[in-house]
Amino acid sequence: MKARLRNKTRQFKGLTMLEVIISLAMIATIFAVILPQFKNIENSWASKRAAVEAVQNGRILIDYLNRNLTKAVQITAVSDPCDTTGYIEFEGNDATTYRCQIGADDMVEFGPVGNLSELGGPVSQLQFTCYDAQDLDTPITTVG
Repeated sequence: MKARLRNKTRQFKGLTMLEVIISLAMIATIFAVILPQFKNIENSWASKRAAVEAVQNGRILIDYLNRNLTKAVQITAVSDPCDTTGYIEFEGNDATTYRCQIGADDMVEFGPVGNLSELGGPVSQLQFTCYDAQDLDTPITTVG
């Protein structure tokens, strides 16, 4: 009799409904554990990309201001060093007065006074600190 039962089970190769349900439940559990991890990885990637973009914008802004300020004949106005929405005005070698400041939409604006255009950003603060050539310890706001 055992030989006959053994032969019957060999004829029907496959999975029972219970085995399929258990395996699907196991797969669903594994996915439920793994999917939040993928979301965390995606959020981490997005935040790192935003940080890198902010650093890159800062480098471009500093490079642009450095190139223009090295060509300046004189600085004509500067904000207080504690002012987080600062500005700087200077006269270029073409006798045009240029200004750099934060615009209404937190974008850095630059250009001839009265005709500013967006340069970079958005930024949370923009501070300028100027010093007298004879006193590099005390910040100044009066220029001359």
